[in-house]
Amino acid sequence: LHTNAQSHFKAAKLDPDVAELVRAWQDVGAPLGLTHEMFARFLGLPQESPIAEEAFRMLDTDRNHKVDALEVLSVCIVLAHGTLDEKLDSLFSIFDFSGAGRMNFDELNILLTSLFRGLVKFCDLRPGAAPGASGDSTADDEALVATCRQAFDGHNLPYEKHISREQLRKWARHDVEASNFLRLVEGAKGPKELEALLAKREEAQVAAFLPLAGGGADVPLEALLASAEVRRAFLPEGAEGSEEAVAGLLRAMAGPDGASVTAARFADGARAWNAFTAADGEGAGRVASSRTPLLVWLWQPGDAVSPQDLVGAPARERLAALGLPTDGGEVLRDAWLEACLRQSAGAAPPKT
Repeated sequence: LHTNAQSHFKAAKLDPDVAELVRAWQDVGAPLGLTHEMFARFLGLPQESPIAEEAFRMLDTDRNHKVDALEVLSVCIVLAHGTLDEKLDSLFSIFDFSGAGRMNFDELNILLTSLFRGLVKFCDLRPGAAPGASGDSTADDEALVATCRQAFDGHNLPYEKHISREQLRKWARHDVEASNFLRLVEGAKGPKELEALLAKREEAQVAAFLPLAGGGADVPLEALLASAEVRRAFLPEGAEGSEEAVAGLLRAMAGPDGASVTAARFADGARAWNAFTAADGEGAGRVASSRTPLLVWLWQPGDAVSPQDLVGAPARERLAALGLPTDGGEVLRDAWLEACLRQSAGAAPPKT
């Protein structure tokens, strides 16, 4: 999460903040479309609030001056502080349109579609990160229907029957794709949280490096590649990445001679790696252009208080200084690591 609006939603508590939002929405007849004025009022923000304006713009992707209330509520619930069961209960209560305490197939499909589309819009989530999703709208609709079938199949329920609240909980906890997706969203962190997390990771990485140095200034590359402690420091539990990618990083740290890695080079490479893995939340090995302000801020914040200060030209200037493309394309992990290490060594970026 790298925008002020995302951090605002993440700071909310399921009860009472989001619960009050849901009640306010229901009290006015549960409208499916929200104007900017209604949206800001439900969030308890002034209409001219920068956060309200930013959040509305992120969700109003078709620019019809309205946002989908079910998408808004789904995003608010999933990002708020609360347990997974509490969030599923809140979602169930909204999408159980008949109030019967169970959902039919269509109601579950509307729930998953609203949640998926809302998160893709608001959290800058790659469409393909959702269970079975590809990024193609027609294919993703089909994938969401297939996910609904899996939820019903998991309880041997015919599609014309209903799924209960407890059955939805069990499916969300035990279906591998669904639980991984929900963990990905629940684990989303704001810039300051990420900064603190990366500082701890850097401490662990340095702690793995120093014993191998034995009081010296550098460590043989082969010793780093063979160290299980180094691998664990770069791939702690829950972190994205692969041992092959870590080995590639260590070889890049060693430089052209490939013999050893200095402490300074190790620290620079570790920071570049940590910044990239944080911005690349899905572990795809690439960072979308919309996330580059977060990426460069985590690498070298400079005078910027938050990633928001680097949106637009400042982020492009940082990328240009690294010799990376500034045309709005994705930043690839290997190119990023090579560029950061090159800059740290004082070398000029390659001419394009």
